[in-house]
Amino acid sequence: MGVPRLYNTLRPLASSAVLENETVVIDGPALAYHILSICRANGVAHPSYRLLGQIAVSWLERLSLSNIHVRSIFFDGYLPPSKLEIRVDRMMTNTSRLCRLYELFPQRCPTFLLQMHQAQADIDLFKAHARNAYPTIDPSFLVPAVLDALRESDRYRAVTHLVPGEADHFCASDVSHHGGIILTSDSDLLVHDLGHGRVMFFRDLQQDAQSKLEFVCFSPRQLFEQLGLRYPELAVRLAYEQKCSPRANLAQLVKTSAQTTQCTSRFLAFQKEYASTEPLSFRQTWAGFEMGATRGLDPRISEIILDFHLKLRKGAAGLPVRMFLPPLLERPTSKSAWDQSTAIRQLAYSLLSYCTDNEIMVSSVQEYRRVQNLNCTGRRVELMQQKVAEQYMHQVLLCAAELETLSSDLCDLFWIGLAILLDKVESQRQDTASTAEQLHRFLRSQESVQPNEGASWMVVHGTAQLHGALYSLRILQQVLLVVGDSQMDQAFPLEKTRALLSRITPLERYPQTAEMVQIAQKLQDMGMNNLIDSICAKLPDANHGPEKA
Repeated sequence: MGVPRLYNTLRPLASSAVLENETVVIDGPALAYHILSICRANGVAHPSYRLLGQIAVSWLERLSLSNIHVRSIFFDGYLPPSKLEIRVDRMMTNTSRLCRLYELFPQRCPTFLLQMHQAQADIDLFKAHARNAYPTIDPSFLVPAVLDALRESDRYRAVTHLVPGEADHFCASDVSHHGGIILTSDSDLLVHDLGHGRVMFFRDLQQDAQSKLEFVCFSPRQLFEQLGLRYPELAVRLAYEQKCSPRANLAQLVKTSAQTTQCTSRFLAFQKEYASTEPLSFRQTWAGFEMGATRGLDPRISEIILDFHLKLRKGAAGLPVRMFLPPLLERPTSKSAWDQSTAIRQLAYSLLSYCTDNEIMVSSVQEYRRVQNLNCTGRRVELMQQKVAEQYMHQVLLCAAELETLSSDLCDLFWIGLAILLDKVESQRQDTASTAEQLHRFLRSQESVQPNEGASWMVVHGTAQLHGALYSLRILQQVLLVVGDSQMDQAFPLEKTRALLSRITPLERYPQTAEMVQIAQKLQDMGMNNLIDSICAKLPDANHGPEKA
């Protein structure tokens, strides 16, 4: 996540070179955000997930033309509790940005914020990024969308790894042991012990007039030896002094780092983050979890699975399980768009809890959605009792079976329909407006997305609710990959639910705001209204829904 100003401080000591015939290790999340910056530099402010994936693969292919071998691409699969304050701060920034945009455009959401299907043509992979006139909202599922695209690539699937820890630690360990260059946006990697490894930053990689790739190379060992500072010990000290004194120049930082011997508690806590480049180790199977299956997971889903794992560790039972839900493009004056799909996630969390030790049974999960201040502790989501969870899973299967009577083709529209049906079941229990009712309002008002006028916030919020529901089904689908034993298989229809969700619509085909009116019309033509009434009449009045915060 970087030490502010450290890059600028050490930049004069780096050297420029032509990038060719090298081996690189890539920081996956940094790659995803770099791909987003490429799209925005080319005038695509809010690229579709499909375009993001295509550009990511194309960008890596461009490296290969210069005989650059990509040894590994690491993605975070778990972030430690020490990152909590930074993460909450980032979510608060996202919420503030959303509120600011709503203040600027209270009537309609501007077109530049809306995802659209774009062609890949005419994307300059090395175009400099210009500053945005307005605050922008990053695509909600940016990192997992790029990760999915790399996993679908025959060339990059084998070198793409979701790891049970922070990507930068695994990048550092790889280069420390095997040499090469780390490609990142994170100045933290200048502080890790990289042995004789080197670092380059996405922002510095350019293509010259002869189509050669030029980069700025940081060699930490050589750099700190040039400063007269013992590496890697005093590299950490200099980074700490930079963090404490962001306005200090390099000479002042070097002098302070060389002379300071006192180790305060704050410094020791900072040093601990860089103490070892050894990857975290997790056993292959813990209490019913199949750890090998986590390699194919979404990063946030991997994280909550591993968070449940940590409850099995000595002394971790009292720590809360946290879920950081991706920020959605939604109407900030309405209830969170994640609310409508809480029951689906409750089921997933509950299944995970049944795999933990009975002595330290987890009873709730703290969900972080829209964050208003740094003291936010998330919204408490109570888990289901086992009988209620079993009943709700049967409801999911019932809704899917009834929906198949309208269309046996499990296409994208099927999954949208299933999300709406489950939402209707939950909204009926809570006596709140459902996404289906909002879709009907779209039709009655004949809402549409105009190229130069954007979309009403009602349409935008409805799209966000659908995205939240589809992603919640993705959470359930992936949790089902790692839970289950003979006892659970007897209590729950796990195999049927796994089979159903194995065909869930991918991120790149999530519905876009511009398609919502057309989707609503298609569902109405299919007889969705009658199906909703029929299913609601069949379902028992089970109190399976989320507890209030």
